[in-house]
Amino acid sequence: MLAAATSRFLVGQMGRAGSSRALHSSRAAWDNMPFKVNVKLVAQLRKELQVPMNKAREALTQCENDYTRAHAWLVKDAVTSGAASAAKLAERPADCGLVAAVALSDTDSEPGRVGTRGGLVELSCETDFVARNEIFRSLATRIAATAATLSTPAGTEALTEIAIDRLVELPLAGDGSESTSVREGIVEAIGKLKENIILRRALQTPESASPDAAWQPVVAAACHGGETPLTGKYGALLRMRFRAADPADVRPAFEALASRVARVVVGFGPRYLTAEQAARAQVTDDQAVLLNLPLLGQDVTVQAALDALAKEHNANVEVLGFERFAL
Repeated sequence: MLAAATSRFLVGQMGRAGSSRALHSSRAAWDNMPFKVNVKLVAQLRKELQVPMNKAREALTQCENDYTRAHAWLVKDAVTSGAASAAKLAERPADCGLVAAVALSDTDSEPGRVGTRGGLVELSCETDFVARNEIFRSLATRIAATAATLSTPAGTEALTEIAIDRLVELPLAGDGSESTSVREGIVEAIGKLKENIILRRALQTPESASPDAAWQPVVAAACHGGETPLTGKYGALLRMRFRAADPADVRPAFEALASRVARVVVGFGPRYLTAEQAARAQVTDDQAVLLNLPLLGQDVTVQAALDALAKEHNANVEVLGFERFAL
């Protein structure tokens, strides 16, 4: 019995010694690694570029924890992998997507709902799941902002359709550099989202609502049926102008009304601005005429609201036109 107990004791001691040696061996191997990936930089890259964790770690490994180099590595990798994915997915149907409508002001390049010029685009993908993704929504908004920045020929008064082959070659708005085109932005998104993405149509507003400097342009953007105020299943741009003694003081009031009228366009889908235009088209439905429609939530027509605001501020105001995209 004593021999058996001694044997069990020796076996236990050998096991503990072996475990200790293995632990020291593992620790030595870990300490001999060239470097450890910085987890804070991994999180920062993932947040900024919306890349998987393994990609962020790979970039930092390749670039030895140099954030600037890793960022550039990931951007280049996204374009390369996106191009390969785009070639494979090009024939797949893209029947879902978003409309993005934005307005830009003369003093702020950040896309918003009111300004002096605007862009409206339809961007398609394969599934509603991707259409709700932040990468896709951001891309649609940035393309609409790109459309809004285009110059228009002198004397242009109507909302103008933009040729897609021209738009995709322009620098993508909000990228922070001149190096990424709209086409490259789409390709990069394809690589990340693994779905076919197609820019269907786009339009822009003229740079000025009138050659007369006394008239002040107002552009309002509105969307409905989406995750953000600037994207949805329906989107519209509205062009308006006003003339007043102190335009800077009254501009907020006219921008607020323009924004509400743009929501009427999105909600009702009118086809004509005035009753006269509808009559020439032999249309008698008041629902087809924007100026005859009620402001949402109020018992007053768009025309009556315009007249009341003009009287309040001793100003002139006119709706010049609108456009609506719907999926």
